[in-house]
Amino acid sequence: MTFSDCEPRGAIDLLRVSGELPEERQSNIIEEEDVRNANKKIEIERVNQVIQSLPKQSKITLLACIYVFDNVHKENTTANVYNVYMKICTALDADLLTWRRIVDLINELDLLGLISVIVKHGGRYGRQKQIIGISAKEQALKTLCNDYNIKLISEISPSNFFV
Repeated sequence: MTFSDCEPRGAIDLLRVSGELPEERQSNIIEEEDVRNANKKIEIERVNQVIQSLPKQSKITLLACIYVFDNVHKENTTANVYNVYMKICTALDADLLTWRRIVDLINELDLLGLISVIVKHGGRYGRQKQIIGISAKEQALKTLCNDYNIKLISEISPSNFFV
């Protein structure tokens, strides 16, 4: 279920974009695929707007989440996100935030719908948050790399930020 299924404004926006797509290909009929494509387009626009409005540290945290999520050799845990975050901050010459603050930023990104996080219980080893999904990942990465602050490291391979 998407936001447009529950909100009247979202439904109207979905209907508007669904109507624009067949108009572009000079058709008078809205097909089911047009509605799906419109929903994807709206989601990408929403992700772009949210990312562009984020502060610098949240953008760096989101970039670290994407890098960890894409790395098949590392678990998608907050510990790995924090390690990558520290290396990105070093490369950007940005201030480092504490572990606790990064966990708070990860929670905020989860609330904004940019990432999906679950709590993984480790018994006597405690619990950790694990990233299980990133909304419109390729578009999010593209938007982040267009940001003035992050553009400085966009040419560096993500594998350089892992231990």
